[in-house]
Amino acid sequence: MAKFYKNLIESCQRHNSKIVFIDNVYMYDPKYLSNMTEKTPINPVAEKGKVRAEVARLIMNAVEKNRVEAIIARAPDFYGPDVKNSMLYQTVYLNLLKNKNPQWLGELDVIHSFIYSKDIGKAVALLGNTPDAYNQVWHLPTTDEKPTNRQWIELMMKSMNRQKKIQTMPDLMISLVGIFMPILKELQDVGYQFKQDYFFNSDKFNKRFNFTPISPEQGMKEIVNVKS
Repeated sequence: MAKFYKNLIESCQRHNSKIVFIDNVYMYDPKYLSNMTEKTPINPVAEKGKVRAEVARLIMNAVEKNRVEAIIARAPDFYGPDVKNSMLYQTVYLNLLKNKNPQWLGELDVIHSFIYSKDIGKAVALLGNTPDAYNQVWHLPTTDEKPTNRQWIELMMKSMNRQKKIQTMPDLMISLVGIFMPILKELQDVGYQFKQDYFFNSDKFNKRFNFTPISPEQGMKEIVNVKS
C-alpha cells in the first residue's frame, strides 16, 4: 500500500494536483479515544492502524516538503442509508428486520461516535473547495452528542418500532460468525474501539464551516425510511 501512495504523491506533484484523503482513526493511540481531536497521538496497536499511520506520514511529509497540497479528512465509523458494511446494519438492522434480537460486538454502555454518510460527502466537498483548508488534518462532522452503543441500538429499535433484547457477542462467537459475516472478521483487529469510550470531536470543522451534523435520532429515522 505504501508504494501505491508514493506513486500517487509523485503523480499529483507531477500534474500539480491536490490530494483529499479520507482516513479513519485506526492509527490513534487507544488511550486517547475518549476525546479524539486532530491532535490525538498516533500510536497504532493493530495492523490496520499501522498501515494508516504510514500513509498519513507519507502524505504529510510530502506536504512539509512542498511537494503537494493535501488534506487528510478523518472519520469514525460510518452509518447511513447506503452503508451496509457496518455492525449497525449487519447485526442490528438486518436482525430487527427479521424480527430477531440485535447483536453487538464489545461493551454496550460505552460511548461510540458514528458519522452519517451524507455528512461525509457534504464535508469533503466543502474542504476540497476551500483553499486555506489544505495541508491540515480535519475531523469530518460528527454529532457532539455522546450516545452509547446501547443507545444507538435503542434508537434503531425505536425507529423500526421493534423492541428486542440486545445480545452481546463474546470473542469466540465473533471468530466463528466472522467466517460467514466478513464485517465482524474485519472488526476483530480493532475490536478494542468497541470496548471503551470512543468520542470523535469535530469541533474544528463544525466551527470553521458553521456545520451542524445530523442528530443520531434523525439519522436512524432516515435509514429506516430509506430501507423500508
